[in-house]
Amino acid sequence: MKQNTSEGLRNKKSRGICSTAILFLLAFGVARAEVQVIHTFDYGPQYPQSQLVQAADGNFYGVTPQGGSSGGGTLFRANPAGGVTVLASFTGAHAPNPLGALVVIGGHTLYGTTQNGGANNQGMVFSYVVGGALTTLYSFDGTHGATPLGGLALGNDGALYGTTANGGTNGYGAIFRITTAGALTTLYSFDITNRSPATTLCLAPDGNFYSGTQYGPANGVGSSYPYGTLFRVTPAGAFTQLVGLTNALGFTPSKIFTLGADGAIYGTMSAGGANGNGTAFRLTTGGMNVDYAFLWSNHNEHDLAGRSGGHACCGRYRALCGGQNRRLHLENVIGTCGAGRCHLVVPPKINH
Repeated sequence: MKQNTSEGLRNKKSRGICSTAILFLLAFGVARAEVQVIHTFDYGPQYPQSQLVQAADGNFYGVTPQGGSSGGGTLFRANPAGGVTVLASFTGAHAPNPLGALVVIGGHTLYGTTQNGGANNQGMVFSYVVGGALTTLYSFDGTHGATPLGGLALGNDGALYGTTANGGTNGYGAIFRITTAGALTTLYSFDITNRSPATTLCLAPDGNFYSGTQYGPANGVGSSYPYGTLFRVTPAGAFTQLVGLTNALGFTPSKIFTLGADGAIYGTMSAGGANGNGTAFRLTTGGMNVDYAFLWSNHNEHDLAGRSGGHACCGRYRALCGGQNRRLHLENVIGTCGAGRCHLVVPPKINH
């Protein structure tokens, strides 16, 4: 069962909130959070849906799934004052549409994925050297995965790790390892009981990666609501399902999980929970012991990512962020929001 690869883009278009997006600065104080809009996107880069990363030059870099010279998305640079420059436009017969956040290695080389495009129009892994050109490292072929929706994670071995929502041996997605030279190895292929990951892998202190799937476990099989899972995978590809999600716990994991200063994994679910509008959670792991706790359940009037015109501004792509000390209480964090004008409400329970 392959998932619709344009779901995120369709959701953005169907909301019809506005035609622009914003780049904002969050300044968190003890009592309140303030948002300063430093750039409003227009008809160049459009609908950014992932976090920014900072390179050694002090600038921030990100991608958009739409816009650019061919409409297939862009890679852009944003300076701290809000000036935005398009560095590359994703082109091709099929729009590549990058969704996941970039990874910086060595301070000046960026790595990322696109959900479409590449030689087989099943997505690709690319690199970009600051001041240089965009290079395709690997084109997915289905057998080794297809349609990466999340970004990449840097492993302790210097390689990059990621997931695809489709493809692999069973057609339900895969976990892969790729070197910076472009040599890719499929580590694990999902099946119908645990499928279609869209969350970027999160490297924990135990050396393993943690993430989530959109569909799967025993809780969802035979149900009209296949809630998904949280899982652990080792760098060698040993896979363990940790939590079968339910409506009460929340489901549809966000695109990014965050490692807290306490070594636990934090994240959000965009649906379910006590109020039906998503939850924030904490996942503590120690060997085979797993403790899952949801910290907060969204109310309509208190969306984790902000609101505009009664809609969730960042929709299913919202996520908790970690600061320089990997804490969830942030100061001066720059981010993007997909459409509209946003403010952020930070529930006290997730501060450290």
